Amino acid sequence: MAENNQNYYCFYFPVILDEIQLAALYELGFESFEEKETTMDGYLGESLFNEPQLAEINKVYPYTSYELIKQQNWNAIWESGFTPIEVDKKIFVRASFHPSNSLDYEIIIDPKMAFGTGHHATTYMVLSEMLKLDLKDKSVLDFGCGSGILAIAAEKMGAESAEGIDYDLWSVENTKENIELNKCTKIQVWQADNLGSNTQDYDLIFANITRDILIQSSVDIYRLLKPGGIAIYSGFIPGDALKVKSCLISLGVKQVKLVIKDSWACLVWSKST
Repeated sequence: MAENNQNYYCFYFPVILDEIQLAALYELGFESFEEKETTMDGYLGESLFNEPQLAEINKVYPYTSYELIKQQNWNAIWESGFTPIEVDKKIFVRASFHPSNSLDYEIIIDPKMAFGTGHHATTYMVLSEMLKLDLKDKSVLDFGCGSGILAIAAEKMGAESAEGIDYDLWSVENTKENIELNKCTKIQVWQADNLGSNTQDYDLIFANITRDILIQSSVDIYRLLKPGGIAIYSGFIPGDALKVKSCLISLGVKQVKLVIKDSWACLVWSKST
């Protein structure tokens, strides 16, 4: 995993990459991608930048160029390209400098380096599936919280408590800032890279992270989920859905719902009572 509070290299690709190429780049350590009209930008932590890595990236797809993006100029970058979004005509996600809206749930996200605005299909799918659940008075875990968008959405939808966990200190601090922006009072957030020491149980667990971390963490997620509880996974491509689903079935999960959007996958599953 990348170091905390690091700078990022932005790689400029001349085309919109397909799901196989994106998966390969995620395996190389890329943390986020920004899709433009006909091109794509990818962000790689500075600690992973080296000549052998450049060669591997070029094998996946030749990049046009790259540049170092330091933390202090990240705000200007995302502000220039961050537009509000709507999820199922019920959730409105905006930055603090955008005007308000009258949808059911308004979420203010100033994402900075945490990469969690709802624009990516994985975040969108999790938010959409959350709308189909009853969150009133529920306990929620957002594992890999990023910008905190899922935990914030959970509180706004009526959750009694929500916890956010991320390995990256930058994401933890960004989540805290967004909690304040949204005037949330029921969310706790801390830094951790696994759930091994967590003993709290939850009604709902959301994990929008990578395939490998989902598989590695599923034993703990299953352990922490209350009987009858529901989990939502995303952050992987449809081609990896069977591998993730097989892991869940091996734990005793009987029903898994698959959702696909823009070449990304989401799994919704429950723990038997």
